[in-house]
Amino acid sequence: MQPNHNLVGRVADLTGDVVRMVQTRLEMLSVELRQERNAVVLQLKLGMTSVIAAGVAGVSAVLWAALSLPPNERSAALGVLTFTFIAIAVGTMLAAQQHRQRQARLFASLIAQLGRDRSTLQGSAEPAAQGIDHESTGYSRPNP
Repeated sequence: MQPNHNLVGRVADLTGDVVRMVQTRLEMLSVELRQERNAVVLQLKLGMTSVIAAGVAGVSAVLWAALSLPPNERSAALGVLTFTFIAIAVGTMLAAQQHRQRQARLFASLIAQLGRDRSTLQGSAEPAAQGIDHESTGYSRPNP
């Protein structure tokens, strides 16, 4: 009856460990979701602010150039302004793409932690192969 009791205890311990691991991973998921949501909201706010400011500045620059320059220079000045705005738009688009590519993958730390958990759990099935001292863990090795 002693081996059955020991097996039940091991299963209960393992179940408790798995439940604690799942709870921890769900908490990690919650934190990552919150951080990602905050990052997206901030990016949207900054993007909208810069688009509005750039639009107002562009319209102001065009009006200023059209009203302040002599008629023979207006066409050249408006052409330069148009190409400047196109260059700014392309540059910011490329910068946004580079920034997005540099950002960490969504849930990267959680995925990495789950991979470590999986390898740990697979390794716990073979404690002798990992060099674990059975006496210090409280688990006894079954006799073949």
